This record gives sequence, C-alpha cells and structure tokens, in this order.
Amino acid sequence: MKFCKNAAVLAAGCAVAWTLAGSEQVHAQQVTLSVVSNVDNELGGVTFTDEDAIDYNIATDIGTSFFSVEAGDLDAFHLLPNGNVLVSTAFNGSFNGVTFDDGDIVEINPTTLAVTTVFSSDSVFTSTSEDVDAVSVAPNGDLLLSVQSDASIGSEDFSDGDILRFVPGTSTLSVEVAESDIFLFPLADLDGIHLLNDGRFALSTVADETVGSVAFEDGDIFIYDPVADTATLFFDEDSFGGTTDQDVNALFVSAIPEPATLGLLAVAGLGLLRRRGSTS
Repeated sequence: MKFCKNAAVLAAGCAVAWTLAGSEQVHAQQVTLSVVSNVDNELGGVTFTDEDAIDYNIATDIGTSFFSVEAGDLDAFHLLPNGNVLVSTAFNGSFNGVTFDDGDIVEINPTTLAVTTVFSSDSVFTSTSEDVDAVSVAPNGDLLLSVQSDASIGSEDFSDGDILRFVPGTSTLSVEVAESDIFLFPLADLDGIHLLNDGRFALSTVADETVGSVAFEDGDIFIYDPVADTATLFFDEDSFGGTTDQDVNALFVSAIPEPATLGLLAVAGLGLLRRRGSTS
C-alpha cells in the first residue's frame, strides 16, 4: 500500500502517513484520477498503473503520485474532510492485507491503515455481482454512486449510466440523476462521479458519449449542470502522455473555477431536473 504526496516520496518507498491539509491540497483546476489501463500511463511527468491515483494540476501540467491500493484496479474514490479516503475497485481489492469485494466501498484511514466497509452491493442489490465503479459524497453524508452494469432491487431497475443516491441510515437507494437526463443517446455508462459544491457534477464515462450537442471521450472529465442541462470539458484526455488512449475510471476534483452565474443548487434533492428522455 502507498499513500504519497509526490513522486520523490513514491520513489523512496512511500511514507504511509498522509493528511488532507485544507488549503495545501487546493489548487486551481486540480483533479485526482485513475485510469483503466495498466500500461503506458503518464500524466504531468508521473508514470503510474491502474492501481494508482494521481494528483494533477491542469493549469501547470504537473502530476504527483497520491495513493495506491495493493490489488484490484482502482475504479472509484472520494477524499473525505477528515483525511480518510473512500475506495472501490474493479476486481476484488486489498489494502494493508484487508481484502474487499468489487461491489464494496471501503473507507481507508491513511494514518492507522484501518479499512472499514461503508457500502456492500451484496446487501443492497437483489441482482448479483454488482460492481461499484464511481462514488462521491453529498453534503449530508449520503453516497452518490454508479454501478458497472444494470442492477435491481426487487422489481426496481437501475442503469449503469444513472447517478444513484444511497442513504446510509436507512440503506435506501434511489436514482438521483437518470442517464436519460444526462446523455443524448441511451445506454451510456458512468465510471467517474464527483458532486461539486455548487450542485454540478464532474463526470467521466466508460465509452465516448454525447451530452446535448457536445461529444466527450472516455478519457475526458466534463462538468455537467443538471439544472441548465449543459456540459463543458474540464479535463482533456489529450493531457495524458504515451501512445495509448486512456479511460478515466475514478476521479475527485479538489478545485474548479466557479461558473460566472450559477447559484447553489438543492443538492439534497435536485428536484428541479428536467428530463430529456431517451432517444433511439
């Protein structure tokens, strides 16, 4: 396991003690991400694997190694205010010798190295072998997540392109934003979610997708406004080095320029959404 603040620490073997120190982590247009591929990965001067998360300053084009799981292909994470990190993996994963399922979301304490399960798909979904592939946290502590394949709870179905809300206290799951609200074409699949402070979402997708009239690649991160129903590019896949097109599959946005005119949204419910509806 590795928790790192920069590439020099990583090369030295990586000190495990790590803290999220308020403004120290906040830079203009800063994103932490991981990718699907295990080869030819380079960003901002840092090479990495699919088990690593990389801090990247978009304005300066500088990357630093942030943390790694021991195994499992990192495909979802979220940094908590207390310095802990929520993690899910594409395959059964492990950290500090503790194993967890690809449908689990675990909380890792970087100081004590404790691993705690905060969400288990097996205890929520009635469909089997569900894999969580994106996670974010709402201001009230609810989990916003997406799954790798369509899922169900009894007769209620969920799409892999939906943003879902899980209420830990009641263990209830509902659709926060449906894929038909976001994407021009049906059957889109989300694999990266971060709810921003103003109610917009930073999103990435498994395949190239179109939002409104704007096309995005699977290695892009775009900002989606659910009230205005608009999307803008935040991170460009072309920022990656190497010769392989990369697919972003986990993300956390530390800082982003605020829009010129956009009030705070009611992120507890997002009741103002207008539906585009599916098109065939």
